[in-house]
Amino acid sequence: MSGMFEQKQEKAKRRLERAQKEEKAKKRTKIIAISVTTVFAILLIVSLLANSKYIRRTLPAITIDGVDFTTAEFEYFFNMAYMDYSNFMSQFEGMGGSLPESGRQLSTQVYDPVTGETWADLISEIAFGRMVSLVSLYNAAQASGFTLSDEQIADIEVDVERVGTEAAMYGFPSVDSLLQRMYGNSINLRVYRNVL
Repeated sequence: MSGMFEQKQEKAKRRLERAQKEEKAKKRTKIIAISVTTVFAILLIVSLLANSKYIRRTLPAITIDGVDFTTAEFEYFFNMAYMDYSNFMSQFEGMGGSLPESGRQLSTQVYDPVTGETWADLISEIAFGRMVSLVSLYNAAQASGFTLSDEQIADIEVDVERVGTEAAMYGFPSVDSLLQRMYGNSINLRVYRNVL
């Protein structure tokens, strides 16, 4: 009888070990699944936030001499520089003035084959130069105690109203959609007013 008892004990011990191994495997699988899901969720949230217009409008992307600029504000200056450059160069179109190909990203078009500088690099330099000049004027104005006059504030509001009128006139669903078409996907009326 003792031999049967020992066999039953051995079988019970093996079943217990098997059950413990299965339990460990389940826990390991559960931990891996939770870890993978967590990592995926974090990556999803980060990618959504990185491309978020809210983030692009609020977090500083560039600081120049103590003044912060958001990505949306840089896009405004970039697009203004591009429009001004295009308008200027189109005057010399038949005389050797060059412009990037429309419909292609500026970052994929080489402006200077010797240095490898792209059109995006050139326009970014122009925009950044304008921002540096603006900051210099702004800091000098702050140092001297300058504030905008009521007339200057009214001029800004007239410009904002003009953009609203243009949006309605050209069939844009909102002022923001017109601004985004002109100055970049991240801009809105608040950013535009702030830049003005």
